[in-house]
Amino acid sequence: METIYLIGFMGAGKTTVGKILADLLGYSFYDLDEYIEKTAAQSIPEIFAEKGEAHFRLLEARALRSLPVRQAVVATGGGTAAGRGNLPYMLEKGLVVHLAGDFSRMYARAAGDGRERPLIAAKSREECFRLYQSRLPFYRKAHFSVDTTDRSPAEIARTILERLKERENGKTFPEKAERKDEREYE
Repeated sequence: METIYLIGFMGAGKTTVGKILADLLGYSFYDLDEYIEKTAAQSIPEIFAEKGEAHFRLLEARALRSLPVRQAVVATGGGTAAGRGNLPYMLEKGLVVHLAGDFSRMYARAAGDGRERPLIAAKSREECFRLYQSRLPFYRKAHFSVDTTDRSPAEIARTILERLKERENGKTFPEKAERKDEREYE
Protein backbone atom coordinates (compact mmCIF):
# COMPACT_ATOMS: atom_id res chain seq x y z
CA MET A 1 0.00 0.00 0.00
CA GLU A 2 1.06 3.58 -0.62
CA THR A 3 2.58 5.98 1.87
CA ILE A 4 0.21 8.01 4.02
CA TYR A 5 1.16 11.66 4.42
CA LEU A 6 -0.32 13.51 7.39
CA ILE A 7 -0.64 17.25 6.83
CA GLY A 8 -2.00 20.05 8.99
CA PHE A 9 -0.98 23.00 11.10
CA MET A 10 1.59 22.90 13.88
CA GLY A 11 0.12 21.21 16.94
CA ALA A 12 -2.48 19.21 14.97
CA GLY A 13 -1.03 15.95 16.29
CA LYS A 14 0.58 14.65 13.11
CA THR A 15 3.54 13.00 14.86
CA THR A 16 1.55 11.44 17.69
CA VAL A 17 -1.23 10.18 15.42
CA GLY A 18 1.31 9.09 12.79
CA LYS A 19 3.17 6.84 15.22
CA ILE A 20 -0.06 5.16 16.31
CA LEU A 21 -1.30 4.78 12.73
CA ALA A 22 2.02 3.31 11.57
CA ASP A 23 1.89 0.82 14.44
CA LEU A 24 -1.69 -0.20 13.57
CA LEU A 25 -0.72 -0.72 9.92
CA GLY A 26 2.68 -2.29 10.56
CA TYR A 27 4.28 0.52 8.51
CA SER A 28 7.47 2.50 9.02
CA PHE A 29 7.02 5.93 10.58
CA TYR A 30 8.87 9.10 9.61
CA ASP A 31 8.64 12.52 11.20
CA LEU A 32 9.80 14.80 8.39
CA ASP A 33 11.17 17.49 10.73
CA GLU A 34 13.17 14.92 12.71
CA TYR A 35 14.44 13.40 9.46
CA ILE A 36 15.62 16.82 8.26
CA GLU A 37 17.39 17.48 11.56
CA LYS A 38 19.13 14.12 11.38
CA THR A 39 20.26 14.46 7.76
CA ALA A 40 21.30 18.13 8.14
CA ALA A 41 22.97 17.49 11.52
CA GLN A 42 21.30 20.69 12.76
CA SER A 43 18.11 21.52 14.59
CA ILE A 44 15.37 23.29 12.67
CA PRO A 45 15.84 26.48 14.74
CA GLU A 46 19.56 26.40 13.85
CA ILE A 47 18.76 25.95 10.15
CA PHE A 48 16.32 28.87 10.26
CA ALA A 49 18.79 31.08 12.17
CA GLU A 50 21.85 30.28 10.05
CA LYS A 51 20.41 29.76 6.58
CA GLY A 52 16.82 31.01 6.66
CA GLU A 53 13.41 29.59 5.95
CA ALA A 54 14.00 29.31 2.17
CA HIS A 55 16.95 26.96 2.76
CA PHE A 56 14.89 24.94 5.24
CA ARG A 57 12.09 24.57 2.65
CA LEU A 58 14.62 23.29 0.11
CA LEU A 59 15.88 20.69 2.62
CA GLU A 60 12.28 19.80 3.40
CA ALA A 61 11.41 19.17 -0.27
CA ARG A 62 14.50 17.02 -0.73
CA ALA A 63 13.83 15.06 2.45
CA LEU A 64 10.20 14.45 1.48
CA ARG A 65 11.26 12.97 -1.84
CA SER A 66 13.89 10.75 -0.26
CA LEU A 67 11.42 8.90 1.98
CA PRO A 68 9.76 5.62 0.97
CA VAL A 69 6.60 5.85 -1.13
CA ARG A 70 5.20 2.50 0.01
CA GLN A 71 4.10 1.24 3.41
CA ALA A 72 5.11 4.28 5.42
CA VAL A 73 3.38 6.99 7.43
CA VAL A 74 4.97 10.44 7.16
CA ALA A 75 4.17 13.24 9.59
CA THR A 76 4.96 16.37 7.62
CA GLY A 77 5.79 19.80 8.97
CA GLY A 78 3.01 22.38 9.19
CA GLY A 79 4.22 24.16 6.07
CA THR A 80 5.21 21.17 3.96
CA ALA A 81 1.97 21.07 1.97
CA ALA A 82 2.41 24.74 1.03
CA GLY A 83 5.97 24.17 -0.19
CA ARG A 84 6.58 24.39 -3.91
CA GLY A 85 5.68 21.09 -5.55
CA ASN A 86 5.30 19.18 -2.28
CA LEU A 87 1.53 18.73 -2.27
CA PRO A 88 1.31 17.50 -5.89
CA TYR A 89 4.15 15.07 -5.12
CA MET A 90 2.36 13.69 -2.04
CA LEU A 91 -1.00 13.48 -3.83
CA GLU A 92 0.63 11.52 -6.65
CA LYS A 93 2.76 9.20 -4.53
CA GLY A 94 0.43 8.42 -1.67
CA LEU A 95 -2.63 9.20 0.37
CA VAL A 96 -2.77 12.68 1.92
CA VAL A 97 -4.74 13.10 5.14
CA HIS A 98 -5.41 16.51 6.66
CA LEU A 99 -5.63 16.61 10.45
CA ALA A 100 -8.05 19.50 10.96
CA GLY A 101 -8.58 20.99 14.36
CA ASP A 102 -9.44 23.97 16.48
CA PHE A 103 -6.82 26.68 15.83
CA SER A 104 -6.70 27.81 19.46
CA ARG A 105 -5.98 24.30 20.68
CA MET A 106 -3.38 23.60 17.99
CA TYR A 107 -1.66 26.90 18.73
CA ALA A 108 -1.62 26.21 22.48
CA ARG A 109 -0.18 22.71 21.91
CA ALA A 110 2.45 23.97 19.48
CA ALA A 111 3.45 26.87 21.70
CA GLY A 112 3.64 24.73 24.83
CA ASP A 113 4.99 21.37 23.67
CA GLY A 114 8.61 22.13 24.50
CA ARG A 115 9.79 21.96 20.90
CA GLU A 116 11.54 24.97 19.44
CA ARG A 117 9.35 26.16 16.59
CA PRO A 118 10.90 29.11 14.77
CA LEU A 119 7.66 30.28 13.16
CA ILE A 120 5.76 30.34 16.47
CA ALA A 121 8.63 31.99 18.30
CA ALA A 122 8.83 34.78 15.72
CA LYS A 123 5.10 35.51 15.38
CA SER A 124 2.20 36.69 17.50
CA ARG A 125 -0.89 34.52 17.92
CA GLU A 126 -2.72 36.66 15.36
CA GLU A 127 0.16 36.29 12.87
CA CYS A 128 0.11 32.53 13.42
CA PHE A 129 -3.62 32.51 12.73
CA ARG A 130 -3.02 34.33 9.44
CA LEU A 131 -0.31 31.78 8.61
CA TYR A 132 -2.78 29.00 9.41
CA GLN A 133 -5.40 30.59 7.14
CA SER A 134 -2.86 30.95 4.32
CA ARG A 135 -2.14 27.22 4.50
CA LEU A 136 -5.77 26.06 4.59
CA PRO A 137 -6.18 26.02 0.77
CA PHE A 138 -3.31 23.52 0.61
CA TYR A 139 -4.61 21.41 3.48
CA ARG A 140 -8.06 21.25 1.86
CA LYS A 141 -6.60 19.51 -1.19
CA ALA A 142 -5.90 16.38 0.88
CA HIS A 143 -7.64 13.18 -0.13
CA PHE A 144 -9.65 13.54 3.08
CA SER A 145 -9.70 15.40 6.38
CA VAL A 146 -10.24 14.20 9.92
CA ASP A 147 -11.44 16.62 12.59
CA THR A 148 -9.20 16.08 15.62
CA THR A 149 -11.14 18.29 18.04
CA ASP A 150 -11.95 16.53 21.32
CA ARG A 151 -10.60 13.20 20.06
CA SER A 152 -7.67 11.22 21.35
CA PRO A 153 -4.74 10.41 19.03
CA ALA A 154 -5.78 6.73 19.11
CA GLU A 155 -9.35 7.64 18.04
CA ILE A 156 -8.01 9.76 15.20
CA ALA A 157 -5.70 6.97 14.03
CA ARG A 158 -8.59 4.49 14.12
CA THR A 159 -10.75 6.90 12.09
CA ILE A 160 -8.03 7.15 9.45
CA LEU A 161 -7.75 3.36 9.42
CA GLU A 162 -11.53 3.06 8.89
CA ARG A 163 -11.34 5.51 5.99
CA LEU A 164 -8.50 3.47 4.48
CA LYS A 165 -10.65 0.34 4.66
CA GLU A 166 -13.56 2.21 3.05
CA ARG A 167 -11.22 3.30 0.27
CA GLU A 168 -10.08 -0.29 -0.31
CA ASN A 169 -13.74 -1.30 -0.58
CA GLY A 170 -14.39 1.35 -3.23
CA LYS A 171 -16.36 3.78 -1.10
CA THR A 172 -15.91 7.49 -1.54
CA PHE A 173 -14.77 9.69 1.31
CA PRO A 174 -17.22 11.77 3.35
CA GLU A 175 -17.15 15.53 3.12
CA LYS A 176 -13.94 17.16 4.24
CA ALA A 177 -13.88 18.54 7.77
CA GLU A 178 -14.35 22.27 7.98
CA ARG A 179 -14.11 24.16 11.19
CA LYS A 180 -15.65 27.45 12.25
CA ASP A 181 -12.23 28.75 13.29
CA GLU A 182 -10.96 28.31 9.73
CA ARG A 183 -13.25 31.16 8.72
CA GLU A 184 -12.75 33.71 11.47
CA TYR A 185 -10.32 34.70 14.16
CA GLU A 186 -11.65 34.61 17.69
